[in-house]
Amino acid sequence: MIRSCVNDGITISVVIPSHDRASSVLRLLTCLNTQRGHAEEVVSGGFEVIVIADGCSDGTRALLQESIKAGQWSFPLTIIEHETARGSGVARNAGAAAARGTTLLFIDDDIEPLPGMLVEHTSRHAVAQQLNQQLVLVGAPVPVRGAGASFEHVAAWGWWEQQFERMSERGHRFTHDEIFTGVLSMSTAVFRDIGGFDEALTHCHEDLELGLRLLRANARVGFTRVGGGIHHDVRGIRRLLPRKVAEGRADVLLLQRWPELVRVSPLAQSALSAQPAHRLLRDTAFMMASGVAALLEGVALPLLRLFEQLKWRSAWRALQGAVLFHSYWRGAALQVGSRHVLCTLLNECEVAADAWVDGTTHLVLDLADGIDAAEKLLDERRPDAITVTIRDLHVGSSIAPVNAERLHGGHVRRMLATSLAHELRFALSMCELHATDVATLPAAAPRRSLAAALAITSSRANDDSPAQAPAEERLRTVRATRHEHDG
Repeated sequence: MIRSCVNDGITISVVIPSHDRASSVLRLLTCLNTQRGHAEEVVSGGFEVIVIADGCSDGTRALLQESIKAGQWSFPLTIIEHETARGSGVARNAGAAAARGTTLLFIDDDIEPLPGMLVEHTSRHAVAQQLNQQLVLVGAPVPVRGAGASFEHVAAWGWWEQQFERMSERGHRFTHDEIFTGVLSMSTAVFRDIGGFDEALTHCHEDLELGLRLLRANARVGFTRVGGGIHHDVRGIRRLLPRKVAEGRADVLLLQRWPELVRVSPLAQSALSAQPAHRLLRDTAFMMASGVAALLEGVALPLLRLFEQLKWRSAWRALQGAVLFHSYWRGAALQVGSRHVLCTLLNECEVAADAWVDGTTHLVLDLADGIDAAEKLLDERRPDAITVTIRDLHVGSSIAPVNAERLHGGHVRRMLATSLAHELRFALSMCELHATDVATLPAAAPRRSLAAALAITSSRANDDSPAQAPAEERLRTVRATRHEHDG
């Protein structure tokens, strides 16, 4: 391990695993170098950067050593070298073990940080610490999309934008597969307490598995575009195929490690697909030798290029989906061995899923005391699911997703405005009817729309800041009317 200098006052440690991407790492470090002046306004004590050269053969270590000697960086830079590639999870664990900051910021080596990345992550964690929250902050890895982007790049860009749109919604309840390590920060103590990345997942999904353990540890997840970066490496189909094989393997390992995930697992969901094409692709994945699979890919890839040249987007999308589906199941077949073993695993997982549901925590949330009080109670208790009431009147219940955040106060308003909106409108109407005889209400009595009263979430910013609360006012009105009637 090589350190450029010693600085014991580090606030945030940036950890960058890399494999044969020396030029990308230099671009990333240059971006961080330009952020130093802005970051020092927020980052008391400064930041450090740790690069893990994981089995690099392109001279990454030597290049970084030369840059240190030339005094190229204004921050402490540490280089850790693995002679053989051991996987990004192992590399990140090694970087985290050497970190001296109170906050860890993991950045993939193909990310070009946006100008406000360091300030955003540092300030958000400072606020979370004041609120005694265990924040896990996901930065957006925005893929590059040029004017002449290929079908593959447009498809990748569209997929990521859908993810970002959903994750940006205020009150969004995050799931384990939304915690990805392109740009990811958390408390160093929290990372070490949960044991870091699972090093058995050497090729992919180590971030998903870490995300699940963070959620089980009551972490509160946030999302930021400002704290993200430009993602330069958008995989083409030739690199997507081995990635899909790795995902198939990893999903088997995840079910073996966390069997209760079966009902949200892509492996189990695609295994239940009754579409004839899916059945055929699954069956052939278990029967085919690697040479036959390579032959099929050799036929499909030229067809994909032809479809793109002809602008046949629908045909291209269907063929690409089939090729990726087959590669995914090749990975699952290689990991599990046979369909019989897979069926046994899925059956055992269903039993574990039922047991997990039986062990979930449930809380009755009475809105009669106000939404602020409900939010505070959820922050204190962090249940898996809730039943919402207004005094003795049942409003509705939430589900307990096996892979989601435990509920906190930031979820209440969105839940009332979406999944429980109809039930809440009905309950508030019943409260009005039971509060007093409607015939005695003055003609000038305000009759505001319940839909307007439920306009709880309108902002897209998922920053856990309070939303407008017309529903709170509505509940106060209901309580006041009932008190007058009781008096």
